[in-house]
Amino acid sequence: MDEPTKTVQPPILRFLFAGSVDDGKSTLMGRLFYDAQALPEDQIKQVAQFRTLSANQQPDFSLFTDGLAEERKLGVTIDVAYRYFQTAHRKFIVADTPGHFQYMRNMFTGASTADLVVFLLDVREGLVAQTHRHMYLAHLLQIPNWVLCMNKMDLVGYRKHEFEQKEQEVRRWVAQKFGRQSLEVLPISALYGDNVVDRSMHMSWYDGRTLLEALERTPLRAINAELLRFSVQLDAKPSETNNTLSQVIFGRVDSGILSVGDHLELWPEKRMGVVESIFIGQREFQQASAGMSVGLRGNWGIPMRRGHYLTNSERPFSVSRSPQATLCWLSEVPCNFSNSYLMKQGHSLYPITLQWVFDHEMSLFAPKKRQDSQVRRSENDIFDVRIMGNDRIIYDLYSLNRTTGSFILMHEATFETCAAGFFVANEQQGIH
Repeated sequence: MDEPTKTVQPPILRFLFAGSVDDGKSTLMGRLFYDAQALPEDQIKQVAQFRTLSANQQPDFSLFTDGLAEERKLGVTIDVAYRYFQTAHRKFIVADTPGHFQYMRNMFTGASTADLVVFLLDVREGLVAQTHRHMYLAHLLQIPNWVLCMNKMDLVGYRKHEFEQKEQEVRRWVAQKFGRQSLEVLPISALYGDNVVDRSMHMSWYDGRTLLEALERTPLRAINAELLRFSVQLDAKPSETNNTLSQVIFGRVDSGILSVGDHLELWPEKRMGVVESIFIGQREFQQASAGMSVGLRGNWGIPMRRGHYLTNSERPFSVSRSPQATLCWLSEVPCNFSNSYLMKQGHSLYPITLQWVFDHEMSLFAPKKRQDSQVRRSENDIFDVRIMGNDRIIYDLYSLNRTTGSFILMHEATFETCAAGFFVANEQQGIH
């Protein structure tokens, strides 16, 4: 057997870029990949054929990330584009989210799995309404680490007082609004690469980290070994395993650490069984940690199906026919509280209806909506509901487990995804 898993931390940092339109997110991402030598040579040559920036005769770095033809034509980011790169210290998965208000739903999707968010501000403008919205979403989705890049320092002559004035404004607002006292703020120029990967020669007054150093040294989120969740995807028949006394099931460790010898409870039936072995292909393991898809052998006495869970009995699921949740409406078809929807949570599908609880006010400058269930919530709206199901819904609070605490809603007739959401405690009121 292989040795037990020694690390309890994921090897990849998931983060996203966020900020208002024209603050330079795509340029910063392109510059980061370019200077970190994370771009293939053929892509650099392809982008160089489009145009160069007359300011420095280098490639237009935004084209390295704005991959959609429509984005290149409009000069804006529309979709959530996921990029992958690595350095000698770490691997990264990056989400580039849109800056325009009409694409806020895309940021909600991109932020739901992130461990860090890089906010980008134009040093001449400071905080604007869309930055407020993005920070609100990052707070709502409980992204633990925030880094703020004050961009376009070259346009203010790299002056220290220009940076410090906006930095103090941002720190005060973030502390007052979100209670966040710790915030890393960097002065950068995405266009010229100052403090992105290499330290700036124009800002000797700054002695903090570069953006890449901040990304490489942010602590990775530790796996909560006490909260084991294994989602069953397939139960092999005894004849397929040549062992009528044991079951072989295949699935994914959604959270925690799974070990040989664990006494686990099958949900929703609440039957106990013991893990006899863990394997991937022909290799056997003593442990499997969050994110791994494995097979395991044990005996729970009844057939398992897709949608079942195994968990440690000390940390059971929440069960309710009417849990409270926060929704971000994704569809162009408005939410109708008289309609039925399908909720897909993990591998389970529940027919449900929605009962309005309250609206989240995303922008400090947006007009207040009428606070009642008669208003049809539309695209980009964020609001709390009760999920009314015929069957008991098995779930975790999002604050405990982002995987088993989140879900999507679909239209019954078309199966089109219309909302994304996560479960919250009933008493949670959020920020209005």
